[in-house]
Amino acid sequence: MLQQLLDSWEIVGVMVTEWRTSMDVIKFAREILKYCENKPVIKTDRGPWYRWTLQRLGLKHEYE
Repeated sequence: MLQQLLDSWEIVGVMVTEWRTSMDVIKFAREILKYCENKPVIKTDRGPWYRWTLQRLGLKHEYE
């Protein structure tokens, strides 16, 4: 997973895991939110584990 600040294209986090699960998304999103003033829109691939998890955290989610 990779998260960038869209205005500056600054990478604010990278997480590489053997498995992709909702728990990985929660851990990654909570770490990234420490660097955000507001709740960002998270852009991901179409992995089914993102939608539910990010909604549970109250984050907007879009996929590419």
